[in-house]
Amino acid sequence: MENIAIGIVRNRQGQVLIIRRKNPEESPHLTKLFWAFPGGRPEQGESLEETVIREIKEETDIDVKINHLLSTRLHPEFPVHATYFACHPINQAQKPVPDNKETIDARWVIPDQLEKYFTTNLSPDVIAYLR
Repeated sequence: MENIAIGIVRNRQGQVLIIRRKNPEESPHLTKLFWAFPGGRPEQGESLEETVIREIKEETDIDVKINHLLSTRLHPEFPVHATYFACHPINQAQKPVPDNKETIDARWVIPDQLEKYFTTNLSPDVIAYLR
């Protein structure tokens, strides 16, 4: 089972950063994942903390600082072990820019709007953190 690192990035306005994938991932249950929190798989020798910082920068052009480890779980629909990190943008005024290779959109949304974007169940720990 693969490990992935996911960033739950909140700005001062309480909005959370999400990305839209160029190529949606499809689960074994045929769920398609279009929108997601930024993150990805570690490169060789990279820690999960380094991974989440790099992936957020690559996917959105936003530099972040990790606040703390939020939670871990076996994803209920994808064969991955997900580690969630609570993060904040270093430059609060920075606007997300999609990288156009993997990400076709990146935006700040209020947490109450996430269900409009996400097709999979959010981690209960992430939901609690965003409330």
